[in-house]
Amino acid sequence: GANVDRFVQEAPCDVVVFKSAGMKPKLDRILVLNAPEWHVSYATGYAILLAKKHRAKITILSAVQTDLELEKERGYSARLAEMCRTHGVPFEEKFVKIRNIVDMVVEEAKGYDLLVLGASSEWRLTQFAFGPMQDQIARRTDIPMLMVRKVRRKEERVPLRSPLPTPAVPPAQPA
Repeated sequence: GANVDRFVQEAPCDVVVFKSAGMKPKLDRILVLNAPEWHVSYATGYAILLAKKHRAKITILSAVQTDLELEKERGYSARLAEMCRTHGVPFEEKFVKIRNIVDMVVEEAKGYDLLVLGASSEWRLTQFAFGPMQDQIARRTDIPMLMVRKVRRKEERVPLRSPLPTPAVPPAQPA
C-alpha cells in the first residue's frame, strides 16, 4: 500500500519486504526473477537461505523482450545459478521471450510457493518502492513474496561474489 511504499522509498537502509500471507509451512518451489540489477544477487541470497531451510528448489526466471536482452540475461542467470550451486541448492534456469513481462511473471508465479524480486535502479528516480515492474508484479500477485532493496554508500563497489558466506569445507583427511 501507499504507506509501505513511502516508507520503503525513504528508508536510508537495506529493505526487505516479506509478504508471507498464505505461505505454506514448507516451501517446495521458489521463483527468483532474474534482472541485471545487483539487488537481485541479494534477493537470491535470501531465496537460498529459505531454500536450504525448506529443502526447496529455486527457478531462476529470465523474462525478456529482445534477443539482445536474452543474451545479457544468460550471463546474469549464470551468476545466480552459481550462487545456488555453491550453496548446494537445487535450481533450474528458465528463459522466456515475451512482450509483457509483468503479465508473464504474475501468471508464472501462480505455480510457486514464493516469488523473490530484487529492486531496480529506477526506484531512486521514481515514486516506486522497488521499481515500476516490481511494484506492478507485487500488486497483482497473491502468492507470498520477498522483495529486496540493498542500499550501498557511494564509495562501496558492487559485490562480485555472493553476499552469503561461503560454506565451510572440512579439511582433507590424511590417507
